[in-house]
Amino acid sequence: MNLIVSGWLLDPELCYDRVDSMLHLHSLVSTISTFPGGLPNESPLSQSCDNAISPWWENIRHTLAQSTATSRALSFASVCRAVAMEISTASKKVENAEEADREELAAGTGYQCQWR
Repeated sequence: MNLIVSGWLLDPELCYDRVDSMLHLHSLVSTISTFPGGLPNESPLSQSCDNAISPWWENIRHTLAQSTATSRALSFASVCRAVAMEISTASKKVENAEEADREELAAGTGYQCQWR
């Protein structure tokens, strides 16, 4: 991920304000985030609490804060934030679905067996 940040901030020919560039960056960050180990230094504890700042994001923020290309840094941060929100929303949907399944099982609805 550090290589992507460096490339985004330092590429002299990159049109960071173009929509297609942002979409490609979003796809790349999103794909890397789904790989096992794609977000280094993530622990289950830091993933379980929405208010915790992940070590990965802290590292990215530090790198972006040191950059003199403020527009590029802001666009990269915005993309990372969008990916983080998508991941958070997806995990909440999974948790809600699992909770609903547990409630159905506890209530005895949803799964009906016929004994012969």
